[in-house]
Amino acid sequence: MAIKTIIVDDERLERALIRNSVNFAGLGFALVGEAWDADSALELVQKLSVDLMLSDINLPYTNGIELAKQVKALNAAIDIIMITGYGTLPVALDAINNIGVHSFLLKPLNKAELTASLMKYKEKFDKEHQAGPAIAYNNPLAEKAITYIRTNYRDPDISLAKVAKELFVSEGYLSRIIQKGTGQKFTAYLTELRLAEAARLINVQQLSTADAAARAGFKDVNYFYRCYKRYTGRTIKKSIDSMD
Repeated sequence: MAIKTIIVDDERLERALIRNSVNFAGLGFALVGEAWDADSALELVQKLSVDLMLSDINLPYTNGIELAKQVKALNAAIDIIMITGYGTLPVALDAINNIGVHSFLLKPLNKAELTASLMKYKEKFDKEHQAGPAIAYNNPLAEKAITYIRTNYRDPDISLAKVAKELFVSEGYLSRIIQKGTGQKFTAYLTELRLAEAARLINVQQLSTADAAARAGFKDVNYFYRCYKRYTGRTIKKSIDSMD
């Protein structure tokens, strides 16, 4: 089952770069349309049976974040991979946690990173379409858990056990509920919240990397470096240097 995919970017050359950078068909994806702005993207979403949208954040008139919200309102099942520069990285990370964006890619696009992101998504897509839900989804509990995590993620001692104790449920059950509600395991969700906050503090408030990492909840700045590299594919220094 090919994954029906659209590309959204206001630059024709950028769309061509994405389209030609990997063998979409060979990876199991079908490119069914391209759009240059939010309005034309929404037309495609309403007209076609879209599974995945690759979208730049910086679009004319309506940006990629607002587009993602509108797409999710039309069809929550559509997944989105955002394409962003370092300057909008905090926004992209926040979109993952608040809107349900699947993941993001940093510019300039790297063939290996795009391929890895697509294959990670395909694994998720295949699992969802091969098996039904493993548990009954408890939406009120998920909302309580997510709210608690978002309120307390800066606490360096927050843990799955601590959240489970606060909500009077087992760790195993809470873990499954969180993954069902966010699409991520507890640690991954917590880490992305902290990375978004650290990136915001560095980018907006001009804090040092060590101070930003500590205020975002990382006990060890070296662990922050490793997480940043794992999630973005590049070092924090390289990202900061790219802004100069």
